[in-house]
Parts: sequence; C-alpha cells; structure tokens
Amino acid sequence: MATSPRAAVSAARYERSEEREWRASDDSRRISFARRTLDQMRFEPARMATAEGPQGVAGLLLGTRLGDLLRIVRCQPILCDHTLGPEFHLSDREEAGLAALLDELKLGVESQYLQVLGWFVTHLDGDLRMTAEESQLHRKLFADDQFVLVGRSGQLGEMQLAVYYPSGNGTAEENPLSPLLSLAPDSAAPSDRNTASSRRQRQDRPLAEPEAIETATPEAAAPVPLPVAAPRPNLLVPVLMTLALLAASGAVYWSWNRLDQPAVAAKPAVPPVPLELVSLHAQERNGRVFFAWNGKADALRGALQVQMLIEQGGKTIRWDLTGQEVASGRRAFRRGVQQVKATMVIHRPDGSVVEESTQYLAPPPAAGTEPPPE
Repeated sequence: MATSPRAAVSAARYERSEEREWRASDDSRRISFARRTLDQMRFEPARMATAEGPQGVAGLLLGTRLGDLLRIVRCQPILCDHTLGPEFHLSDREEAGLAALLDELKLGVESQYLQVLGWFVTHLDGDLRMTAEESQLHRKLFADDQFVLVGRSGQLGEMQLAVYYPSGNGTAEENPLSPLLSLAPDSAAPSDRNTASSRRQRQDRPLAEPEAIETATPEAAAPVPLPVAAPRPNLLVPVLMTLALLAASGAVYWSWNRLDQPAVAAKPAVPPVPLELVSLHAQERNGRVFFAWNGKADALRGALQVQMLIEQGGKTIRWDLTGQEVASGRRAFRRGVQQVKATMVIHRPDGSVVEESTQYLAPPPAAGTEPPPE
C-alpha cells in the first residue's frame, strides 16, 4: 500500500495516540504496535476465511526504530494466490515479487520515514512454530534484526502471536520469545507483560463507637404563655397570577417571532469515522490482475461516489464504480507493465474523502499472450 511521505508521517503521528507495547520477559526486546495495525492483522484472516475457505495470510510490518524500541505503524499484505494450498506458500514468481517489493521499500521515498522491521504469517492448524519454509524465506530475504510473528486465529476474532528473532543460521526449531502477544476484539485488552498487579486493596477499618451524650433533664418550670402572631396577608395567589401572566406573554411573543423567521432544516447527524478497513489488495489469476476489497466496509456504506484510479506506465485510468460493483468487492484489469498501482477514492456523505491504495509488482506478461476468458 503506497502513500505519500507527508501522509506516512501524519499517519505515524495519529497511530502514536493509541499504541500497545509488547515486551520480552527478559526485557531484551520491545515492540510497540499501533492498535489499527493490530486490528488489520486480526481482520485479514477473517476476511480470507469468508472467500474460498480458510487461507493463511502474511504481511510486512513497517515502522521506525527509536533506540531499542520498534514502533510498528503499518501493515503491507504479502500477495499469495494459494495455488500450492490453503496455507501460506509462495511460488517462485510470488517470491520474486516479494523480493522486488522489499527492494522498492528500501530505495523508495518512504524509506526515510518507514522501514520494514519484520513480517507476520498465520497458520490454519493453530501451530505457533515456524516452518522450515518460513525459516528459509526469512534467512533469504530478511535481516537478523528483523522479527517474525507466527499467529493463529480463533473463532471469535481473537488471535495469538509468537515472536521470533531467527538468527542467520537458525532453523525452524528455534524457540519463540515469551510471552505470547494476545489480541482480542476488545481494544482495551490488558498488557502482555507478566508483572504482578500493583493495585492496592482498601482495608476495612472498624468504625469508632459514638460517644454517649449525656442529656440533662430540665427541671419543672412554670409554663410561659406564647405570644400571639398577627395574621399575615396571603401573597401566594397574586404571585402565581403574575407568573402565569408573564409566561403567557412570553409564549405569544415567541410564537410571533417564529412566524417571521424562515424554517431551518435540521442538520443531519455526522456519522462517526469508519473504523472497518477497506483492505484493498491485488493478486493475479489467469493473466489478469484482480483488485479486491471488503465490499461491506463501513467506509463504503452510504458513499456518495467511489472511484478507482489505475496507474501504469505513466498513465492513469479512472473508473467510476457503481453500487453493484462496490458491493461485489473486486474488479479485473489486464496489465501491460511490471508495476500497477490502484487507489480507491471514497466520497463520504459528511464531506470527508477516504483513500486507500495498493500496488502489484511482478514480471511483465509475455508479449502476444492473451488471458483466457473469465
């Protein structure tokens, strides 16, 4: 997902407001995650599970280094068409595309703001151990100071992740760091560090018994005659009549002014900012690039206009998507160059504009080949 440097910086500042930190039990490693990035990691397996059955997913984790702290602010999905099975297995062509994407991220404009700090992968069988293929892929394309998250998803949207720092000569049997990183749908999840609770319990203190109060018995005395008060005038009725007259006068005056003023239409309530991601991504099948997204996302619900901008070879193609196309969640495109970028522009009823981009990078198709019909 490609964005401008200014947008990358503003996004990083926004994510700092809500972060969650994972710390190793021996305090040797610290990783801070933007909660929106963690929600995207949880959402991707659930979205893929509703398409053609459960499928393993993976993605690059981008952020910044601040001393010994890694701050993750963005997640870039790794493309996989699952031709080798439902688990995450890259073909030779997809592995070459991943290597080209890593080189582009290192040399691109965003490299001065964000860098690839690690990657994550999910297992369908629930095993949190790295496979030999994943260990080999890490040693081939990633550095020793980049980490790996191996996760498994639950039926209620929860996820558990094991943190690995494979060495240059590591194997799949390397042990993960503790503790596990647990994600729950509730954003107010507790911290993962195994520390004792520092909350203090209030102790019940016994209440002191009230002191006895001695009362003196008055001596018998002669009755004193009470003075007779003079009758007071009853002012309640005039006051109530005056208040009623003032209220009636005010109501008449207000109704006259209302008749002179034009009717003002009530302002519609501004909907809250959508939190569900569109998850725009691309993958190639049968010689065509399919741009897919979550057609039921909150950002698309009630949108006034949805556009798709396709950039390839220095040219830009604009699609105005209909409501049926938006709900379908995908659109096919025949590419002619190595890199294709797509940007979805969503015009909301409240006047805001939401944009989400993705790009597809792979060797160009052979000349003279025609893709088979869908």
